[in-house]
Amino acid sequence: MNGRWWSCYDDAWTTSPSDLHVDRLVPLAEGWESGAWVWSARQRVAVAHDRAGLVAVSAAAEPADWLPPNEDVRCVYAAVWIEAKATWGVAADPAEIAAPETLTSICG
Repeated sequence: MNGRWWSCYDDAWTTSPSDLHVDRLVPLAEGWESGAWVWSARQRVAVAHDRAGLVAVSAAAEPADWLPPNEDVRCVYAAVWIEAKATWGVAADPAEIAAPETLTSICG
């Protein structure tokens, strides 16, 4: 496959798709821990198959924190995180609430 792909987490370009991972911005495990464990099997399957919130990132980008190292995408990242949590209808812990609020004040 020919092309060029950008990993927004670490601001890296690659021409090899094997250098990429497709990750969920909000991992399914995070959803589970935030309340998805009470969902019906149908709801869990629907979210698992939802393509919204999927991002292709370089295999080298393994954010230890919820913010990507690339500061240029942090505002978008925070907005998509908040949207995904709201769409899924799962809880946010105090740190999740505080961090996006801080970014929102910075991002406008």
